Amino acid sequence: MTENSGTLSSLKSIKRDFERIPIMVAWQAISPERLTQWQSDFNFEKDFYNKMFETARSNLQGYLNEKWYFINIHRLLEGDPKPYIDAHLDDEGALVVAEMLAKAMQTRGPLDRGCTDLDP
Repeated sequence: MTENSGTLSSLKSIKRDFERIPIMVAWQAISPERLTQWQSDFNFEKDFYNKMFETARSNLQGYLNEKWYFINIHRLLEGDPKPYIDAHLDDEGALVVAEMLAKAMQTRGPLDRGCTDLDP
């Protein structure tokens, strides 16, 4: 992911349209099997997915204002993968991730405090 990638440009465009509204970037968890397949198919380096998150965070943090929130769900779950956590969450996976987001927001305080990293 580069500074000019479509994903970053899209998020910046949304921020311009909704400047006063906080935006949370929650990096989706991907199964170990899918990551291995992507590494093989596209010749990606090891840990490319977490590095993409860091690139996104460094390029978005502070863009237009400080109302950005970042959490790498993938990194938090990669050491204990679950069969229901992958690119497309089933109901159980959606509940697990929603609970993780809620807990992160509760422990870090209200979302009007500015740019924050919600990772524990």
